[in-house]
Amino acid sequence: MSLAGQCYYRTCRTRPGRGVARATVATLRRLGMFRAFKLPLDALALPHFATRSLMTLWSRIHWMGGDGMMPPEQMLSLYRLAVSWPGDGDIVELGAWTGLTTCYLAAAAKARGSGHVYAVDTFTGTKEGSESYAAVARYGGSTWATFRKRVRTAGLADRVT
Repeated sequence: MSLAGQCYYRTCRTRPGRGVARATVATLRRLGMFRAFKLPLDALALPHFATRSLMTLWSRIHWMGGDGMMPPEQMLSLYRLAVSWPGDGDIVELGAWTGLTTCYLAAAAKARGSGHVYAVDTFTGTKEGSESYAAVARYGGSTWATFRKRVRTAGLADRVT
């Protein structure tokens, strides 16, 4: 991870740092900068406990590479929904692929202090006709190892089954 990334994530985990980052981003946007660049700046609008959890997640997995099936804006929306859900129940994710969204959901459960994520997947892709999903070949026929590594690296293995 770059030094700038480390500093940003570390700073935004604290209340004063988050406040400074929010004010700076708001000023820069008023000046016409960063309007098209949403993430990770939009995460600063979340409550402090949710921002802190998300910054911890990003500092661990943001630079891992690999693909997710969902654009970052949608993952942040799922995170927002999961972290602000009024109940304290568990989360079931149907289709986990390489675990990126799973990590967002588990980080949200951890931030709100309750819940567990159950990720359901074959980890071998889907079949279209008699052909397997081509992207699975990049993972040697299964995304399971990548999924496990990502969840462990994120420090969320205790929240994911």
